[in-house]
Amino acid sequence: MKIEVHSDNPLTKYYLKNIKDEKIDFRFGDELPLPAGWYELNIEYTGKKTLIDAIILNDEDIKHLMYIGQYVDGAGKRHQPGNAVWDHGGCFAIWLHTDTGFFYERIMRSITNGDYGTDLSQKYQITVDKPVNINKDFPKHLQSFFGTGDGPNWWHRGRRHLPWDICPTPEVDKKELLEECQRLCVYEKPAHEYSESPGWTVMYSDKKTNFEPPFISIDAEKYPAIQKTIDSIGMEKALNVSTYSLSPGGYVNLHRDDSELPRTSYKYFKGCSVFYWALTDEEDVLFKFGRCGIVPSGQPLFINPLDHMHSVVNQGKKTREVITIVGKLLNRNY
Repeated sequence: MKIEVHSDNPLTKYYLKNIKDEKIDFRFGDELPLPAGWYELNIEYTGKKTLIDAIILNDEDIKHLMYIGQYVDGAGKRHQPGNAVWDHGGCFAIWLHTDTGFFYERIMRSITNGDYGTDLSQKYQITVDKPVNINKDFPKHLQSFFGTGDGPNWWHRGRRHLPWDICPTPEVDKKELLEECQRLCVYEKPAHEYSESPGWTVMYSDKKTNFEPPFISIDAEKYPAIQKTIDSIGMEKALNVSTYSLSPGGYVNLHRDDSELPRTSYKYFKGCSVFYWALTDEEDVLFKFGRCGIVPSGQPLFINPLDHMHSVVNQGKKTREVITIVGKLLNRNY
């Protein structure tokens, strides 16, 4: 791998980071004998505002693809486009791949022409799948799944494969919500190849555990926190409310959720449509989507478990409890 950067002033402080976040010092123009993969080029401000004119990867100018990079200023605010360094503590960063063709394919497959030179976060969710080591007590295929990183990906917010989307936090007490869920969700999910994962229990609010219509009715007087949650996430009516318990040392095996879904309810699941919120401490619990990395499940989300292979491991000392709700969302065209 060979990297050169053309700028209007000399750049003196820069380095690479691999997807394990290990720092690699190098010099522009040197041939780097690096293992194949993704590396993040970081260029720090050193006292003089400097414009980055071009990035040369393996002797080829990447031209407009340099605009996937961003600048984070000294106050922590990100800027895109931001092909410059201009304040103390600021750093420009861009992901590059050792294989130029692979780099071009990933970026051009993900980003639409015309979006370069804009703030990509407005149209795209950027994920970085980094390797994470999990306890060796878990099966080897899960150790491999979590321990392998696919690097950066750009997911268009208007397309079906968006992995997750952050949801405004419902103004409810999580303990009260959990208590209501435990009273409402009394139907246990039937055995399945992945529901038999050790330590994992799934409870539903309705006996039709395959999420078939009709929609369910929630007694708002008995379950005010659940009803308030449904209202606050913009859901008109629910097909089912579920709780997922994962005990210490437990795991959810690799799977996608598409196999069990009937066609009649598919439209309520496709894309980021499943509301997901961890109601207990997420410390030492890892939820991963393949190619996307660790899901930020400490905050309420709409997730897309149909299109992405996923797994969860609980390396902590407490049982993790999650609520999910599937139904008809007000802002969707069905």
